[in-house]
Amino acid sequence: AHTALEGRVSALSNKKGPGLTRGGGALDEDAVAALIQAFGKELEAKMAASKRLVEDIQTKQASDRRQLTDALATKTERIEALEAQVNRLERTMIEMQEDAVGAERLERAV
Repeated sequence: AHTALEGRVSALSNKKGPGLTRGGGALDEDAVAALIQAFGKELEAKMAASKRLVEDIQTKQASDRRQLTDALATKTERIEALEAQVNRLERTMIEMQEDAVGAERLERAV
């Protein structure tokens, strides 16, 4: 998977066409400057894409965290409601046992 920049380097290095050097082996500063500029643009584009990817991941993580927090809060509320119901049932059962004991005593007394 060659990038556009790698293609330009290959073309500039190709001996059959214009390269990084001028006649007599002198460095073609314009070609080098164009190559550096192209590299800079490609690097900036890749950095921007990476930044967007990181932002997308962070957004997804925040959304997932909110969903988990909401689900946990819902389950906690359900558990608390069940605990309250169990406590009411225990109190009712104790009252019924006390009433039964009181009824037995009353029957014995009569």
